[in-house]
Amino acid sequence: MDKDIIEIKNKITDNNFSSREERLEYCNLFLKYSLEENNQDDIAYAYLSLASYYANVVHDTNMLNKYMKKARKYLSNEPSPNLIIYHTLKALNDNTTFDLLSRLDSYLEIIRVADILGVPSKAYFAYGNIAELFRLCQDYETALEYSIETYEKYKSNSENYTNNKVITLTNIVELLNYTNKVDEIPFYIKEIEKLNWNSKVYPILLNICYLRLYSMRHDNENVITTNEKLLDLIRSFPSSKSFKYDCVVIMIEAMMHINAFEEVQKLITFMEETFEVTDINEWLQIQKIKIEYFKETQDEESLKQQYLNYFRAYERVEKEKQATKILGIRAHIEIQDILKHEKKLLVDNKSLKNESMIDVMTQLYNRRYINTFFLNIVNDTSINTLGFAIFDVDYFKEYNDTYGHLMGDQVLVDIANILKSTDNPNIRPCRFGGDEFVCIFTNMTDVEIESYIIDILEKLKKKAIHHSSSKCSNEVTLSIGYGVSNLDKNFNYKNLLENIDTVLYNSKRKGRNTYTKYTNEGDDNEK
Repeated sequence: MDKDIIEIKNKITDNNFSSREERLEYCNLFLKYSLEENNQDDIAYAYLSLASYYANVVHDTNMLNKYMKKARKYLSNEPSPNLIIYHTLKALNDNTTFDLLSRLDSYLEIIRVADILGVPSKAYFAYGNIAELFRLCQDYETALEYSIETYEKYKSNSENYTNNKVITLTNIVELLNYTNKVDEIPFYIKEIEKLNWNSKVYPILLNICYLRLYSMRHDNENVITTNEKLLDLIRSFPSSKSFKYDCVVIMIEAMMHINAFEEVQKLITFMEETFEVTDINEWLQIQKIKIEYFKETQDEESLKQQYLNYFRAYERVEKEKQATKILGIRAHIEIQDILKHEKKLLVDNKSLKNESMIDVMTQLYNRRYINTFFLNIVNDTSINTLGFAIFDVDYFKEYNDTYGHLMGDQVLVDIANILKSTDNPNIRPCRFGGDEFVCIFTNMTDVEIESYIIDILEKLKKKAIHHSSSKCSNEVTLSIGYGVSNLDKNFNYKNLLENIDTVLYNSKRKGRNTYTKYTNEGDDNEK
């Protein structure tokens, strides 16, 4: 991929556009270049970028589905950033169709992929959305548990995530309100205040939390003061209608809770004058608010009119609302079952993953584990030095020819047992293949590694496995090469393995039944 295409992709990733038209132009341009180069990952990313544009900017469900289908053709089920984007968009699309179970599947898949790729923020996002699913099913206790777990995960991570923390904490306060746990709310408000998020939405969310607290405590004076402050913030807030609308609904609920009917009337008027309500469910919500208001103020004529308005629209959404309610109840039951099943799958997958990295015969780590270890080690800041040793059984082919392969297998098992007999978490014995074994040493000096090798040789000598066909001893012996390197920016594990392989063959060239250390100066020190 040339420099220009990389810049286009980076611009799309950073969402750095001056207009929606510019964003669409760049997405189409990147798709064009990706198709020309026939890069499967980039083609998938280009289609997903277009899907995201139609989901988040234009809100066109048909175009979203169109590009999602195109992207899916270029996606495998192997963990990748593209797969996370796909399931994030899929969950967003499922939200418009009230398909709660499909959304849950998407969030669980995001957690699985994010865990494998080491992208914790994406997993936290999914945990938070699972909490939202339980809230929709009105299982507020479970939603609260997941929200608190989500916040703890953000908090334990070294990354900033300030905006995610604030939003999660705001959700926790809402759920504490629903579960009547007013005494716990101040703690989470203080957590929000500690973050001091530099965003225009921050003071609105913080004051919403205070409004809930004061309302629960029937602190009328502070409720009204906070409500006025919020109204000023919302008037000057340059954002989408839906966020401001939701805030006003919360404010009305708080005013109703303390019987501040004059303030309720002001908010209803503000809502009608400010928002052009096109969604039938939002319209019904406003009518219901008015009904409750007129019931409390005992304005019978207005109350009758509101009932008429409400029921004229009610029939249009009755079936949809009933279906959603039933789906919510069913989803609550099925979500519990799916989560139990998912936990079992995570345990099973972990077990399968471990099994795939274990050599069946010797029960040591295998070559796949070694490759995975070296791929991950560059991101492990806890490891400062890395040592490596290769153990080769001397004249093993001759042993098999003399004693048979079953006896040869037993020799390999005996050596494996000796290698893993030392209880040290910094030593990882593995079977490299055939009659070769390796050991990976982390944060150990060359002296400590040499001490381990000497101990292995002494245990093998004590085992005294007879080998009449050996040309260096009458017992089974090992030729060994080893070395240690600092894990810094110049570290290259392939170079280290090649150098240690070289000194292993020096051990063989010198008569076998010995070990040789590789040093950075290029010396081969025979022992």
